[in-house]
Amino acid sequence: MKDFFGTKRIKELERGNERLQNEVRMLKNQIEYLVRTLRDMDQEIWNISQRTDWTSQRPHFVKLEEGMIARKHAENERISTIIRGELIDTYWPNAK
Repeated sequence: MKDFFGTKRIKELERGNERLQNEVRMLKNQIEYLVRTLRDMDQEIWNISQRTDWTSQRPHFVKLEEGMIARKHAENERISTIIRGELIDTYWPNAK
C-alpha cells in the first residue's frame, strides 16, 4: 500500500501549497494594480468633465493617453516574453 502521507509526499504538498500561495499573491497584486488604474482613469475623466475649454482639458487627456501607451507597451512585453520562449522551442531544435 502506498504511503500518501509520508515525508516525501508532505514536502511535495507543501511546495505545491507555497507555489499556489505565491500565485494568489501575484494575482492579488495584479487586481490591485488594475483597480488603481481604473480609479485613476475615472478621476481623469471626471477632471475632464469639470473643465469647460480644451486648454484646461488637454493635460488630463495627455495623462490618459500616456497611461494607455504605457499599458500597451507593458502588455506587448509580456506577450513577447511568452511568445519568445515558444518560438525558440519550436524553431531551434537544439535548444532542448
